[in-house]
Amino acid sequence: MESCQEKNEIIFATKIILYIEQISRHRNSVRTEFKRLKGIQDPDYRLRLGDYRVFYNVDDTDKRVDVLRVLHKDQTRKYYKEMQK
Repeated sequence: MESCQEKNEIIFATKIILYIEQISRHRNSVRTEFKRLKGIQDPDYRLRLGDYRVFYNVDDTDKRVDVLRVLHKDQTRKYYKEMQK
């Protein structure tokens, strides 16, 4: 039997997958949830999903989206600083 936390994690992971599918179909649409990052070489993009941020790259050649990190919004500033080094 799954715990409440496990169910929430499954729901959250499903939301990420749905957004990633949306990214692959609508790369050029303007949405506030998706942001192309500047000043950081890797990752290329950030997705806001509630209190969480999903950092990912898009590989157009292989038609693939690579999710690199999923962090709580409170952890993102530290992550940005690490990526700028």
